[in-house]
Amino acid sequence: MDGSIERGRSCIVRGEGNCKRDHDDDGQLWDFVRYLHDGKGLATSAIEQYVSAVVKNERIMYGRRLLVPRLYQDWMFRMRQVPRPNLAKAPLSRELLFTVVTREAEPLVTRVACVLAFFTALRLGEVVAQFVGKYDPVFTIFRSDVQFAESGDFVKFTVRGGKRDVFNRGQDRYLVAAPPGAPFCPVRCLLRYMEETQTRGESQPLLMFDDNRLVTRAHVVALLKKVARECGVDPKTIGGHSLRIGAATALAESGIPLEEIRQFGEWSTLSSAFKYLRFTEIRLRRVNQALAVGPGTGRDGLLRLAMGVG
Repeated sequence: MDGSIERGRSCIVRGEGNCKRDHDDDGQLWDFVRYLHDGKGLATSAIEQYVSAVVKNERIMYGRRLLVPRLYQDWMFRMRQVPRPNLAKAPLSRELLFTVVTREAEPLVTRVACVLAFFTALRLGEVVAQFVGKYDPVFTIFRSDVQFAESGDFVKFTVRGGKRDVFNRGQDRYLVAAPPGAPFCPVRCLLRYMEETQTRGESQPLLMFDDNRLVTRAHVVALLKKVARECGVDPKTIGGHSLRIGAATALAESGIPLEEIRQFGEWSTLSSAFKYLRFTEIRLRRVNQALAVGPGTGRDGLLRLAMGVG
């Protein structure tokens, strides 16, 4: 079946607008699509994007107009009619993150990965390795990329190969120290990890276990689901994207404008950033208070309402 990948690509490329396509071409593309869907587990939307990218590439690079076989079009039409399950992930709340970070029984490096992703609203794949194996220097954060300010107020680190970093120039991210009295400080957490692993070379990846294995997305997701289950949260609703969703939702709960949230998370549009916001209990309470108090009432009116006066 692996050979059907190349045959599927070739049968798309051979399908120029003025060329006659035979039945074998349709069958090869069908094998290719079924391999992606059943064998690789790709979603229908991902397969559609891939085929569309091939067609677009041929038009731009070679000026050829390609036609996709009717068998594929019919299959894609049927798949669009299938109701999609609700796969939206829940946000990782600050309370749940604090529980994750303070679990001393878990490896510190995995908890640091959660801190980096949450407090910078990065995609988890931009922080840790996607798969077990040799790291890719284009998509890896190295120890030399981490720079602590002399004042200790913040730390800067460089992320490469991000979704918005199309030229792989690297983008700087910052962790700011928490104010005195805060239950948790991301800068101190990272500093502790750097001190405990100071024997490693500066050219080594930042997030590695003691046996030099890379921290992967699967390691972080397994930890999040484990803690969520113990805290009474459905683990099916928690995934790697829950960190990014949780960061955006936490900013919205704190009253940060949507435009600033978009810039912080580097979403391309406001609508993209809005999709990451979840309607939590804090936001629901604020909306209900606004509806009950009305415009121009202010804080005093809110207090009178809460006390049942007036």
